[in-house]
Amino acid sequence: MKLIPIVLAASGLVLGSQAPDAIAQSSAPSLTPGRTVVVSADPRRATLARLMRPISTELENARLEDIVNFVGDFTGADIDAKWADDRSGIGLDPDFEVTISVNNVESLTFLERVLEKAEALDFVENTWQLGNDGVLEIGPKEVLNRHRTLVVYDINDLLFQIPNFGNVPQLDLDSILDQGQQGGGGGGGSSFFEDEGDQGAADLRSREELVDQIMDLIMELVEPDQWIDNGGEGASMDFYDGTLLIKAPDYVHRQINGYDFWPNSTARSNPGGRYLTFGLDAQNSSGQFRNTRTFGGAGNTGTSP
Repeated sequence: MKLIPIVLAASGLVLGSQAPDAIAQSSAPSLTPGRTVVVSADPRRATLARLMRPISTELENARLEDIVNFVGDFTGADIDAKWADDRSGIGLDPDFEVTISVNNVESLTFLERVLEKAEALDFVENTWQLGNDGVLEIGPKEVLNRHRTLVVYDINDLLFQIPNFGNVPQLDLDSILDQGQQGGGGGGGSSFFEDEGDQGAADLRSREELVDQIMDLIMELVEPDQWIDNGGEGASMDFYDGTLLIKAPDYVHRQINGYDFWPNSTARSNPGGRYLTFGLDAQNSSGQFRNTRTFGGAGNTGTSP
């Protein structure tokens, strides 16, 4: 099903210290004529489609809670913000003031920049993730880590090795010519090839070495501070019978295997394959090029993140 995003704009919206009133008084966005709304069967895809709507705005000392509410109203996406409470004190500060200016960027990109600015402490990192019901959860990674999913990734194809036979036998032309001049050709037991020995099998790494290397690469490149083996509390990984069993929050899984439901008409995905790529030819609804997004990882054979 081809999903045509809606073009919306909030041009010229300026929020100052009176951010709540400015948001409430801003004119409601209108649909661009000629666009069609397509409802996706996957609620996660529908949420991402809404967050692809371009937005232009300028905010000055706007409350974080007001910005989140505005993005939810503007896009129609269901956003679950993890606000700090009195029990743990961990979460987003609703009164945190943000100053930001964007011009014709996707609402999701705008929200990511706002979350980055709202990182009040150096050791606190904010991000977003999707629930299976399509709700967009935003907040500190420490809070999002409470919602983890076990996914089984088949890596048997990564464990298969093709021997590299670099030392192939060399044809001895001199021996061939000598035998021809002598009228030879009978079975003397000699060979026209110089055997250099077979070193291909010796160059192969053991299965255990390959598994360790794959696991180390994942933990090094994808949220290194969140893995239990690295001293974190967000994600764990084990190997069993050609598969990786990874229990982690959605924001970790999407960096490993990507989203096969990403709402872009030019997105290329190969069911059962290993890559999901969004190239430079992928344009958003405003006609501008999206950033190149390439996700690589093992094919998902278990529960979707």
